[in-house]
Amino acid sequence: VYGWTEKQLKCEYHTTYGYVFRVTRKEDQQVRTSKELITVSTSKDGVRFVSERLSSLSEQYKGIRKVYDVRQQDLKQKLVSTVVTYLPVLDDAKELIAALDVFVAWATVVRDSPHPMVRPTIRTPETEEEQEGNKSLITLINVRHPLVELRQPVYTPNTLRLTDDANALIITGPNMGGKSTFMRSVGISVVLAQAGCFVPADSADMVTRDAVMCRVGATDHLAQGVSTFMVEMLES
Repeated sequence: VYGWTEKQLKCEYHTTYGYVFRVTRKEDQQVRTSKELITVSTSKDGVRFVSERLSSLSEQYKGIRKVYDVRQQDLKQKLVSTVVTYLPVLDDAKELIAALDVFVAWATVVRDSPHPMVRPTIRTPETEEEQEGNKSLITLINVRHPLVELRQPVYTPNTLRLTDDANALIITGPNMGGKSTFMRSVGISVVLAQAGCFVPADSADMVTRDAVMCRVGATDHLAQGVSTFMVEMLES
């Protein structure tokens, strides 16, 4: 076109001048000497110019684009007005899809677990009040941490039983012995059970809870003579 190759001549859109041609400043001699080409801007990246034909096509494009935008906005408004009438159906579909997503996720967790998971037995406090004797608050047989067992081929599970008469448990042991993992596995099992998921244990029986409270992660201050336990007491 006008003696330039495709690599030398670029056609691009300019926010002020519409569609223009552009060549490098080293190749603008023909623009300056031509009576058909009109320079509209000069910058470091080149010289921009138009021809009568390009200006005409650019104006036609602007008009067509304006009509297109108006009709697009009208179509968008009609689409929104139509979709609004289906909002109740869409809301129901959203709830169903969300529930299905959760159920599929739970099923995937149970299927991919390296060890069997069990459906827990959940009792309400009202049911417990009707029973007599030493009532079980929570019983977990061979409970596991669902994330830790994925990383460790050999996992040692733990068993927990808390009752009305023995409703607290002191866990002792060496560092890296699994004390925190045991506590976390119990908390996770309670949350999973009350959410409706299977539990990573051989057996699970518990009374519903309205909260799981924990304090894990404190560090000691030996220089001040403050143990980990004391730090937790001071920060609680």
